[in-house]
Amino acid sequence: MKKILLTLLGLSLLAGNLLYLSNANKNISISKADSTQAELLFGHGTAGVDEFYNYCPSIMEESDGTRHIYYCTNRDAGDVTDYVGYRKGTLQNDGSYSWSSETLVLSPTSGMWDSRHTCDPSVIKGSFNYLSHNYSYLMAYLGCITSDNSNNEVGLAVSDNPIGPWTKVDSLNPFAHFTGTSGYEGWEWGYGQPSLISIDKAGKVLFTFTAGEKSGTHVYVEKWDLSNLNSPSQLASRKQVGFTGLTKVDGSGDSVLNNVDFAYDEASGRIYGIRDNHPSATAYPEVATAAQLFYVEPHNSDKSIGGNLFKYATFKVIKDINQSVSGLARNHNCGLVRDEYGHLNNPSQIEVVITDGIENSNWWSALASYRLYSYKVDINRTTNDYTIDVGANITYTQTSTDYLATFRMLPNDNNWSSGNAIALRIRNNTGIDTPIRMAFNCTNDSRNRVISNTDESKKYYLLSKEGTLSEYAYRTWDGDVWLKPNFDGWLIMKKDDQVTDTSYTNQGTFSWNSIYAMYFTIQTQYDSYANYDVGDIYCCNFISNQMKLVKPVLQCGLVDASNTSNNFAKDYYGEYVNISRNNSTFILVVNFIDQLINVNTCGDTSSIYATLLSQYNSLHNNGLFLSYFENAVIYDYAYGDTSHSGGLSSQYMASAKWAEIVRRNTNQYSNYMNFINNSYTPILLVVIAFIICSSLGLFIFIKKRH
Repeated sequence: MKKILLTLLGLSLLAGNLLYLSNANKNISISKADSTQAELLFGHGTAGVDEFYNYCPSIMEESDGTRHIYYCTNRDAGDVTDYVGYRKGTLQNDGSYSWSSETLVLSPTSGMWDSRHTCDPSVIKGSFNYLSHNYSYLMAYLGCITSDNSNNEVGLAVSDNPIGPWTKVDSLNPFAHFTGTSGYEGWEWGYGQPSLISIDKAGKVLFTFTAGEKSGTHVYVEKWDLSNLNSPSQLASRKQVGFTGLTKVDGSGDSVLNNVDFAYDEASGRIYGIRDNHPSATAYPEVATAAQLFYVEPHNSDKSIGGNLFKYATFKVIKDINQSVSGLARNHNCGLVRDEYGHLNNPSQIEVVITDGIENSNWWSALASYRLYSYKVDINRTTNDYTIDVGANITYTQTSTDYLATFRMLPNDNNWSSGNAIALRIRNNTGIDTPIRMAFNCTNDSRNRVISNTDESKKYYLLSKEGTLSEYAYRTWDGDVWLKPNFDGWLIMKKDDQVTDTSYTNQGTFSWNSIYAMYFTIQTQYDSYANYDVGDIYCCNFISNQMKLVKPVLQCGLVDASNTSNNFAKDYYGEYVNISRNNSTFILVVNFIDQLINVNTCGDTSSIYATLLSQYNSLHNNGLFLSYFENAVIYDYAYGDTSHSGGLSSQYMASAKWAEIVRRNTNQYSNYMNFINNSYTPILLVVIAFIICSSLGLFIFIKKRH
């Protein structure tokens, strides 16, 4: 009998461990398949037949799943006059939504600046005082007085409730007033398609809108304190948002940005966006056939909400949503499902509401086909951007005398003999060409330079983050690389393109088997505007313009004061170099995970659990811990897996041990960022019950036999 009980106990413990590992596996998995087809939300009868249209949505989702959707529609069949429509969505048990009937919540006002159309809404929650009344919701919308799609402007409205009634802020409207280009008599679209994000979940707002001007079509960004709409204050003046990183439908670079809905991700600091891609279709409806989902990282010099839109930001495309993806012939005028403040409810999955349009030679039939569809895209918030964002940011101070200011990085691995080239992750934070001189040495005296020359036999190669050749560029008079404006990718330096730098008296012997340091140099009198981030350094094979990473020799997560310097040689004036670690939190998180993996859960370690829990709370409070914890790279560093092979066993072990810490200190498994997902619990309980019952049956059978 004792043997049978021990067996049952062992099986129970095994099942418990399986529960941990299953939950750990569930926790670590962060990539899922996207939706295969977009799903229709609602509409007015048959698309292309019934003479109503729905487009350009703004969607708020409350914490209980309730949704409020605002969109552009017409009141009377066959009449093209835009109103703002509203529906409430109630979450059903199967995950779908039941939508209320339509309510028109905003209409044109006769004799006013918005007498012809009111459309393109964007709604957020906050605290907004207007005419001695505190309102809880703010709407930005497009209004106009013309019928030819010109002279659009942006207005504001406020309400106590999502459904209204909505009060137009007449004392400010139009809030974004379009005056046109002075002296220009051509057609200009104006201002419209606004997007609002709450900065403080009160009255401070990030405000963006599309501008169609003589100079082109682009997006402007501003910051406002609208807590007192009777006397608003501008916190950041108007700035045109850049285009870097955006691509057209054919993959080439784009220089047009319009109709963007933005959302803020609190966990990563990213701004996500969905926009119409270009060019538009040539047949009715003449709108975008594809939408483009993208994001931009927080900028080193301004990590406030929206600061990355004011800087020389590089957009990173997540997905092009076209007919092959969504099943829709047109994918345009999209909105992101956001929370009440314009933030993302679920940063690991973004839901896009798309406007479709059926291609039709008849203009009205094409317009009457506009309907709203939902499409979900899974997001990995912990992509390879870590190779920059936990590295180092380098800037320089200008001098009246020309000095060579140099930043030095010491490698983790001194043997760089693998491969035929060196690959460096680097990002130019300026909008202009930035020269940088690269050098390596084996001691503090011997140096070899990377150099380019005019016959192009030696050159630098610039590759995208994905490793495809972008271009090469160098400054002819000194052979330094020209780092292209806003470049964000890999810089490749072929080993055969190294030359001895004769400016040093003691050259020593150079060998790739024993690299002492790598150097980044600029001339302080001319090039002090340089501002760049450096990340991982790899040995690689670069053949036929294709890069294959072979061996990491410096991992940026380990870049700290011990292996970087700006003051190391008499002839290099290091006091003119300014170094900052992009994210010092990373090292603290690595140390935390390292301790966590080494905890002995079988011993009496209550004090260790309490210490780790305290460390976790401290790290969690900075808002960055979750994205790092989910990143397999953390486990690589903590477990010594410098090849980035994943260390899955370490991931499961850390997740299971974290569950034990939570259990011992809180007696529950679901707190702390939902690290342990119990969706598998019912299945495993059934398995445990089956094992126990089977074992009991076996015991009874054996007893009867005896």
